[in-house]
Formats: sequence, C-alpha cells, structure tokens
Amino acid sequence: MVEVFFKAVKEALRDKRRIEFRGFGSFVVRDYEASLGRNPGTGEVVLVGPREKSVFRPSRLMIDRLSSGYSSSGDDRSKLELVT
Repeated sequence: MVEVFFKAVKEALRDKRRIEFRGFGSFVVRDYEASLGRNPGTGEVVLVGPREKSVFRPSRLMIDRLSSGYSSSGDDRSKLELVT
C-alpha cells in the first residue's frame, strides 16, 4: 500500500500536478531558469542549467501547530486528507 501511495505521488509530481495534504501542506513542481553558481571546492563560477524542483509548503494549520506546541490528542483537526 505504501509503495502504491508513493508511486501515485511521484506520478503526480512528474505530471507537474499539485499535491495537497490538508492540514499538513502541499507539494508543487517549480521550474527554475539557468543561473550562475559557484563550485564550492574551487570557487570557479559555473552555469547551472534549467531544472525542475519539487517544493513543500506547510499549511497554515501545520505552522500554527508547530509554533504553539500542538498536541494531537482528541482534536478532529489532526486528520489528514489527500487531494490531488
């Protein structure tokens, strides 16, 4: 079951669809243009090509829970819902 879940998440991200876990956060794929970077070992300036990256953004509820020391005991808001 876990493998099926992760396969579905990977396929959604590969298709650049937004994945939302209500009460937890969401994942989106963002496109980044080519830019200049620096090799940390040599200090040489290098061109970093365009790329895609999955990005996680926590939900407001998750941010509030983390900042207030939230405990999940008996609170209905602790249920997560997957939306693709």
